[in-house]
Amino acid sequence: METKVENTQKKQYNRLWPLYGNGLENFGVNNAPAVQPLPALSPGELLVRNDACGLCFSDIKVINQGQSHPRIIHDMQSQPVVLGHEVCFTVVDTADGINPKYNIGDRLTLQSDIVVGGVEKAFGYVYQGGLSQFNLISQEIINSDNGDMLIPLPEGMGYAEAALIEPWACVEAAYRLNYRNHIKPKGNLWIIGGKQSTYVDFTRAIAQNTPANIFYSHIPDRQRNALSKLAKQQEIQLIPIKEITEIEDDFIDDIILLAPDRRMIEESCSKLAYGGIMAICDMPLLERQPRIDVGRIHYQRWSFISGQSPDLAQLYAESAFSSELKPAGTAWFAGAGGPFGRIHVQRAIQLEHPPSLIVCTEIDHFRLEKLKQDFSDETQRKGIDFVCLNPHDPVLDKPKLQSYQQQGFDNIILLALDLDLATECSQSLASNGVLNLFAGIKIGSKTSLDLPGLTSKHTHFIGHSGSKIEDMRSVIQRWRKGQIDINRAVAAVGSLEAAKDGYQAMIDKTFPGKVVIYPNIKPFPLTGLPELKHILPSVYDKLSPMGSWTNAAEAEFLYILQNKEETE
Repeated sequence: METKVENTQKKQYNRLWPLYGNGLENFGVNNAPAVQPLPALSPGELLVRNDACGLCFSDIKVINQGQSHPRIIHDMQSQPVVLGHEVCFTVVDTADGINPKYNIGDRLTLQSDIVVGGVEKAFGYVYQGGLSQFNLISQEIINSDNGDMLIPLPEGMGYAEAALIEPWACVEAAYRLNYRNHIKPKGNLWIIGGKQSTYVDFTRAIAQNTPANIFYSHIPDRQRNALSKLAKQQEIQLIPIKEITEIEDDFIDDIILLAPDRRMIEESCSKLAYGGIMAICDMPLLERQPRIDVGRIHYQRWSFISGQSPDLAQLYAESAFSSELKPAGTAWFAGAGGPFGRIHVQRAIQLEHPPSLIVCTEIDHFRLEKLKQDFSDETQRKGIDFVCLNPHDPVLDKPKLQSYQQQGFDNIILLALDLDLATECSQSLASNGVLNLFAGIKIGSKTSLDLPGLTSKHTHFIGHSGSKIEDMRSVIQRWRKGQIDINRAVAAVGSLEAAKDGYQAMIDKTFPGKVVIYPNIKPFPLTGLPELKHILPSVYDKLSPMGSWTNAAEAEFLYILQNKEETE
């Protein structure tokens, strides 16, 4: 049976979950979805039926923060948010039956980060999201600042698979990150001297990539004279800075520190712009490591480099690295038991050249055992040393983890919102190791990172948030080639009525994987896949041998729960 539902007729109404403010008590109307008339179509718009919607922890942040969430740009009381950015849908109507790009019956997903006129209007935040039966796709989405945000789906892809392209793409993007290894051309450069500044030659670095402005503070006379000469040659504005307060926050693209002290590192960090680089020349011995805003490493792509080369251009060039997992290397997934952690682990295992050692740590016993159960056989077949540890076990697991930490890891992926763990991870990198701060630790969260390791071990700290449309297309391409099984991320399913229970389950960490909501089926409670054995045995029988969701199980599920209500 095909997973695809052929019926593209629409109902006379639309059921959806509005969020009026922070807290689950403000989710829905009388603890249920609201009922509204179908919206009227304008020329060029699409009416789509939402076929599946994945629940994301980013939704929980909106539920917790309500109006204060940075992506909410309108009044939630008068214009409630309809969550759901992990979505797939089918076109059921177009204005006058005509759209130049899409036809009735087309199956689509979308990149949710939509920018219109320079304003971010994310799907599921500003635009109505997937926790509704039907949606309007406006011309703004099709003709956004970055082009068409809709993505046609390949034949044979299931609804859950299509909805989970987005979280898979977020994981994929974490290994496709590129960082500058030169001064930003036409940017703002700030050079700050320390008490015992050594001479660094900026000539080649600035000549190759000329900034618009050079700010300088407390640098030796020899350094200042060389900069003055260089600025005249390159027609660069040279600006002295006496106090750090003279520089605006988020303004500097490159900060060059010459033998800085801890305070200098901490105070100047806040001046880094999005994608900013702090280059520490001649890293001193510090009694206490500086506290760094790890939220900005994640959300604003800050990076830190350090070395002892007297040539700044060479120091930058030597900072180049790959964000992909090292083939046959050692990888630690810290906090691996949740939905995103499991996708990271599955991706690592299914790489053409996977790590030789994968260590997964998780403090939740159920999630840890599920990792072992779901991935041990596959890693054994592939010859991967797969180790699952609970760091709160002081007798067996913690000493074993410490042994691996002493050896050092080539790649560490932080998946837990834990500042102390971020510090521990930074200290556990091997030579040329990369720490990916994948967990969305909020901006303003500071902790000590192993900055001396940037010089002594050539390590790197990176982070990222979200994905681009190219990452989503990459996931589809890997699916076409049979390289990934997206359905393995599914842990529980339910109808639109089950969405609130789904969010509560995420808060309670009830399921190890993703919750997928099917908005256009009969009412069906939130159900973990193992429970289907007793509730819908014919669906359970079509799960994979390891108990994972499949397109065949989805097709049987949809067949049983087809909504028989009258259509227009």
